Amino acid sequence: MAVVAVATKTRPRCLPTGGPEVEDAGGRA
Repeated sequence: MAVVAVATKTRPRCLPTGGPEVEDAGGRA
């Protein structure tokens, strides 16, 4: 899920996935 992490860095909590990965990446970034 590297792509998700990168995308979250650019636009945190703005992905259509809305999964736990996005939340975790957003909190970490």
